[in-house]
Amino acid sequence: MTLAEKLGEIRLNAVKARLGRTFLPFALIASQCGFPNANSLRNLFKRRFGISLRDYRKQRARPVTRTSGNRPPAS
Repeated sequence: MTLAEKLGEIRLNAVKARLGRTFLPFALIASQCGFPNANSLRNLFKRRFGISLRDYRKQRARPVTRTSGNRPPAS
C-alpha cells in the first residue's frame, strides 16, 4: 500500500466515524477530513464502500436517548 492509499484509508475511516456519531453536514465532514468538497467525498465513498453517505449514516447512527436523571421527579 502506498502512502497516498494509506492516507485515503485514514481519511475515509474518519468520515465513517463522523457519520456514525454526528449529524454534521456532508460538506463540513468532507472539509474536516481533507476532501476538496462533498461531491468528491460522495463519489469516492460510494465507489469504495458501495453505499451512499446518507445510507451509511442511517445504518450507523446511534439514537440519542434522554435519561430520567435530567428531569425533575413526577408529582
